[in-house]
Amino acid sequence: MYQTETIGLDEAQKAIQAILTEQAKDPDKRAISIAVADANGDLIAFARMEGGRPMTGEVATRKAYTSVRMRNNSGVAAERVKQGGMNPTDIDPKMIAAQGGVCIMKPGTQICVGAIGVSGLAAPEDEALAEKGMQAMGLK
Repeated sequence: MYQTETIGLDEAQKAIQAILTEQAKDPDKRAISIAVADANGDLIAFARMEGGRPMTGEVATRKAYTSVRMRNNSGVAAERVKQGGMNPTDIDPKMIAAQGGVCIMKPGTQICVGAIGVSGLAAPEDEALAEKGMQAMGLK
């Protein structure tokens, strides 16, 4: 029998809280959306800050999904696919070619247990916040 290791709701909520706490320090009060997905790419938890643009929710969710499906950060995965002359949506229409999704690997292994996607800021800022969430889970 095959068993899949995956993050759960407790870890997802820790990540979201850490990201929201970090973003609350933003002097410009820019709003973001956060999506946390399990090892299959299915949404576990989601948050959109007040004033966040509706589209950021979909983008954050697709960044997390892309990270899980490609077993890599979404920006790295998108670049790898582009080098092959394709777009991630050519492989799966739910994927996205955008930085800001972080693949969560089980420590000491190459097993992807989930991902965090953040959207609403510049791509490197989104990814940095996703990394903060992963650190809060104790999985970095």
